[in-house]
Amino acid sequence: MIRYVLCLMLGIFWLHSATAQTRQRQDPATVLVKDEFYENKTLTFILSDLERKYPVSFQYDAGQIGSQKLFYWFNTKTLTEGLKEAFKKTDLDFSVSADFVVHVGLKNQQMAQKANTHFAGQPNRRNFNLTGRVTDRATGETLPFATLQIPNTKISAQTNVDGRFTLLSVPSDTVTIMVSYVGYKAQRYQGDCIKR
Repeated sequence: MIRYVLCLMLGIFWLHSATAQTRQRQDPATVLVKDEFYENKTLTFILSDLERKYPVSFQYDAGQIGSQKLFYWFNTKTLTEGLKEAFKKTDLDFSVSADFVVHVGLKNQQMAQKANTHFAGQPNRRNFNLTGRVTDRATGETLPFATLQIPNTKISAQTNVDGRFTLLSVPSDTVTIMVSYVGYKAQRYQGDCIKR
């Protein structure tokens, strides 16, 4: 009987740890948060609670901002919409990296991070339209309806049925472009990759 209970407990523990390890992060702009109410809770508590309940990951300096308290109700909103509203009257801001990690910090810090990670090298071209085709590297097949976006901006495009796209008003030829497609790992392209 003890052996049976022990095996059952180990099986449940293994199943729980396997599930936790395979849970992949999703784009916070698509994660729908339903009816989460936080009244005078610390930011550390709120972010930990959201990480536990949803497929998201946060990165922040708990010593610097973790003790700040918020009052907010996520009432069927995406995570990014909710964070924008919750941080509106605070000195907090956030950005999302290409691997869908939400970086939370003070507004001035976040703006500096965005500026530092947005461009790489000296640009040769500025404010231009970028056209191209997205294909599978291994097979050469075009990837219809793939999404291309420049992180931390509203500039994005989707490929057509032939895998072709046009990104309008690309700020620089050294900008990072993130490409995502269902069933594939999102990829970041920067600098020389854009010029080809």
